[in-house]
Amino acid sequence: MDYLVSIIIPTYNRAHLISETLNSIISQTYTNWECIMVDDGSTDNTNRLIKNYCKKDHRFKYYTRPASMQKGANSCRNFGFNVSKGNYVNWFDSDDFMFPDFIKIKLDKLKNGHFDFVISKSILFENNNLAINKVYNYTFDKFAISHFNFVSHKINWLTPDLMIKRHIVDNKVFFNEKLKTTAQEYNFFCKLTAHTTNGLVIDNVLTGYRQHNDSIESNLELNKKLHSIELSKAYYYTILDLGETIKNDVSVYLHESIIRRSLDVKLPLKITTKMLSFLLKEANLMAFLTYFIFQILKSMTNRGYFIRKYFLKQYIFQTKWL
Repeated sequence: MDYLVSIIIPTYNRAHLISETLNSIISQTYTNWECIMVDDGSTDNTNRLIKNYCKKDHRFKYYTRPASMQKGANSCRNFGFNVSKGNYVNWFDSDDFMFPDFIKIKLDKLKNGHFDFVISKSILFENNNLAINKVYNYTFDKFAISHFNFVSHKINWLTPDLMIKRHIVDNKVFFNEKLKTTAQEYNFFCKLTAHTTNGLVIDNVLTGYRQHNDSIESNLELNKKLHSIELSKAYYYTILDLGETIKNDVSVYLHESIIRRSLDVKLPLKITTKMLSFLLKEANLMAFLTYFIFQILKSMTNRGYFIRKYFLKQYIFQTKWL
């Protein structure tokens, strides 16, 4: 049976890069696909360029993010999924490219096995230099696909690596539209692996993943404080999204990760309040008080590292789970 595969691509001001992405899709050896492109409000030539592709090939479909949805790639990913029709789904990025057998190899594994999703591999390259540099740092040879292993960063994969059966995510797993930068996909895959870990890792390198200076992650890495804050937000929303289904080891890992970062940067009030609530409930009163005092002193004077050290002794280094 010739199944339809949906490739979903959010894009914003990628007119100078997206042609390479779309040409790589046209070159696929498997031809029964649709490419859903969702524009997040580009101000460059993206609109006209993509519409030209749509005129030439009906498999390309172009949408703009509805004004009623929050701006951001995750809103575009959710909207793209809702309008897509494929039996299988692969989210992709507008500055990367597929090797010719990208769809065929993944789909063969999904059709012929009892798996919910497959993960291929990506090669990283920089800027406009298409000379291949290195394979992404996968660790599947050391750690199995499990919910905790993904949450705790023991394993990881890139967004384009995953192809999944539609019914697995349909009305079950969504991209969190409040996350705008760091760990958007991390949050999604944390929820996915809480739902199913029935996946297969294939050893084929099928994606060229572009690293360039104007990417969100690259800019955040230049600002370590901002990166730490955004990552803490991702952990925080992951806790909320998992809700009552969250397992104890996952909860502790996410809370502890936020606590470590919140001792070094000034986190938003909502996250700090969440930490205080967690400490009061799960740790001890002294840990709660020292954390509270440290946050006040750091906010007012940017000092208090003796209290920080004492808090670490009270909580992190004596917590029964760690």
